[in-house]
Amino acid sequence: MFSVNIRQAERSIDVDIGSTILETALQAGIDYPHGCRAGNCGGCKSRLHSGDVELSPYSEFALSQAELSDGLILACRAVPWTDCDVSWCELDDVAVHPILDLNCRVQQLEKLTRDIVSLKLKVASTEPFAFSPGQFVYIEFEGFPKREYSIASYVDDTLEFYIRKIPDGTVSSFVWDYLVAGETVRVSGPHGNMFFREQHDGPVIAVAGGSGLSAIQPIVRESVRYYPERSFLLYHGVRDEADIYRSEIFETLSNWHSAFEYHPVLSEATGERSQKVGMLHEVLSEEIQDLSDGKAYLAGPPPMVRSCSDVLQSKGLDSMNIHADLFFTTEDELD
Repeated sequence: MFSVNIRQAERSIDVDIGSTILETALQAGIDYPHGCRAGNCGGCKSRLHSGDVELSPYSEFALSQAELSDGLILACRAVPWTDCDVSWCELDDVAVHPILDLNCRVQQLEKLTRDIVSLKLKVASTEPFAFSPGQFVYIEFEGFPKREYSIASYVDDTLEFYIRKIPDGTVSSFVWDYLVAGETVRVSGPHGNMFFREQHDGPVIAVAGGSGLSAIQPIVRESVRYYPERSFLLYHGVRDEADIYRSEIFETLSNWHSAFEYHPVLSEATGERSQKVGMLHEVLSEEIQDLSDGKAYLAGPPPMVRSCSDVLQSKGLDSMNIHADLFFTTEDELD
């Protein structure tokens, strides 16, 4: 058996080999939040701080790939393989919005850089749609498998996304080369655990790599709009100056709000540049000081997210205060 520490219960339980964390906790008299106990509702969603577990099959609507990558598990499906340290998700750690299937039409496509396109979809469905800044939806173009894309904005029943063209990627290449205004698109969501935590009142740092800005942009806007005096640092990593996009949004915000700072970071700068130059994690390591009372939001390629997360933790930021959305790019174009 393995020892599993449950933070809110302030105790550890011994879990037999093959048993789940939830069933053992309930047997031990711990009031562990749960619902269906079958991996379908997400009521027992928890954060795995340390250790290894095996997850039995579960619904992607209960735990998304992005949430799994962010360190979340379902206690009802989690069988420990080592000693573990877990905590169940508090109310401010779960975004609760109706998951809707929406009929949409392509309203506009705008190429922002050499490989980033803005896609705007007009929602034709009548159901009221709501999401928490930072969340994503599944988009399904006719004849193609559905993909996850973070919501960059939602204004006047129009959803906007920033989509990067992946070399040899089937879906992103279709969007870039062939999708036209007027086509019908299916959208399902919202999903994701990387969203703005309103109750946190300390400083915030947001780090976006490439198209990861789509997840970070609404978080920035929400924070600056409702908490203009809160310190907020945004670092956006791109290759060169030509790859910077939507800078006018953040430059305007920084002009209006002295507590907000916007820093584009160029990893492959050519010639002299006024922007910061280097890898994102290197810039963070040089510039960021103590973050013990802060919170961070990260979105972008997995290596970037992991390296930046390591730096932020070395600056005193607790892993529980790091919320990440890893933008995977694989042969299946999980972008």
